[in-house]
Amino acid sequence: MKKIKSVTIYFRQNQKQAVLWSQKIEQYIKQQYKTIKFDNKHPDAVLVFGGDGTILEASRKYKDKKSIIFGFNLGQVGFLASVRDKKFFYYGLNNFLNQKYHICKRYFLKIELIRNKKIINSAFALNDTVIQSPTNMVKLNVSSNKHTFQLIYGTGVLISTATGSTAYNLSAHGPIVSPDIKCLIITELFDHNLPTPSIILNHHQEISIKVIDFRLQDVVLISDGNNFWNLQKNDIIKIKLSTKSIDFAEIDDNYFLKSLHEKFLFH
Repeated sequence: MKKIKSVTIYFRQNQKQAVLWSQKIEQYIKQQYKTIKFDNKHPDAVLVFGGDGTILEASRKYKDKKSIIFGFNLGQVGFLASVRDKKFFYYGLNNFLNQKYHICKRYFLKIELIRNKKIINSAFALNDTVIQSPTNMVKLNVSSNKHTFQLIYGTGVLISTATGSTAYNLSAHGPIVSPDIKCLIITELFDHNLPTPSIILNHHQEISIKVIDFRLQDVVLISDGNNFWNLQKNDIIKIKLSTKSIDFAEIDDNYFLKSLHEKFLFH
């Protein structure tokens, strides 16, 4: 495993617990690991304090830096965190800084908004992107490799990575997928046609979604709960799994399965 020579700490300033823990951990590293430098620009590792939303923010910010993400869960869910329980924060950190960890590589979605045959917006998302009408109905044509396989008339459609399968996709009753699997998950949202189950596509395929019609001017595209784009009729959204990835550090073997057991009491 990569020896960690530099770190930065990422958190939201309005979260008191995150501020407190970031100060504690920074002081601890300076005392116990004096050779490790603090570098905000090109760190070997990003120590993130907060919930999954904060970890997503840090992942997007450092996706081009080849930094390793090490998350300390201070939120409710904690699927993206390397350590979920505060009583194990120092234990996890020591293992990580002593190269007792392994990497789970997670890939981003690349999203492009095409209007009048021109790309007018693009974004990357680690979890998911959703096209929806929050207050009404939207008609969407979903295709892959020029083959239409879904015509949705409902509140929208969600495209998720395996990483995002435990986020909005799970709330929409989509499948849980191990984060080390490269794939695309398509989950319809309240379709008024004959309901269809989620579809899992090979990571080589590109998804194309065309906005056919909607009743009111309130159809939006949201990526990782962050980017909001207003959509128009005949807009086309291209979605594929990007070559961009980011490394997440894991301390425990079978970490994902242990997470599921803790959250859902799987037996």
